[in-house]
Amino acid sequence: MQRIAPKHLLAKPVVRLIDAYRDRGGGKHFFGVECNFSPTCSDYTKTALQEDGLWRGGHAGWQRIRRCINPDQVGKLNDPYRGDNMLEALTLRSEDVADHEEALRVRIRALTDANRLHYFKRFKSDLKDPDTYAVLNWFFLAGLHHMYLGNWLRGAINLVILIAGIALLFSAFTTLGMVVIAALLAIELMALFRSQTVVANHNNLLAESILDELEREV
Repeated sequence: MQRIAPKHLLAKPVVRLIDAYRDRGGGKHFFGVECNFSPTCSDYTKTALQEDGLWRGGHAGWQRIRRCINPDQVGKLNDPYRGDNMLEALTLRSEDVADHEEALRVRIRALTDANRLHYFKRFKSDLKDPDTYAVLNWFFLAGLHHMYLGNWLRGAINLVILIAGIALLFSAFTTLGMVVIAALLAIELMALFRSQTVVANHNNLLAESILDELEREV
């Protein structure tokens, strides 16, 4: 029997409540409003809860709800849930990243002049460069590009896998070592080829974090 992680088990009652809310018509039925996003806030929150549990998923859903219902917005902004994806270079869609960036621009324009200045100052100091990311990937292929984006655990895992693969090459399990290294390089070369999209997504998440903090202070 497959074990269910506690964080997902705790989220299940909330997911059921969301299903019941949606089955009865959602925000349009209960509040007479249309969601500004696609997927809707209820779908977004449900996905966040299912992927990342009650605490992290619930927080992400609440932040989404707080920035919804803009009466002046024309059309719906595409804003899918973006959890921590170990294979983001394989799964990220450039269209989703571009849509996310546009949604962030809408939020930036809504800031006060003082907060907008504060936002750009903080964002500029932590902004990452896709060319640096690509260079670190190309020359080392050992996780340093992940560390550059602040993903220290992922970078360390890559480094350990690479070292283990090299050790296997000089043991009785040479073939296994070749397979391990080949798999690692295949994934990381994809990150190299898609460095613009990967780093743009990282910068979007950075911008979102700063905006969430500024909006909470209002």
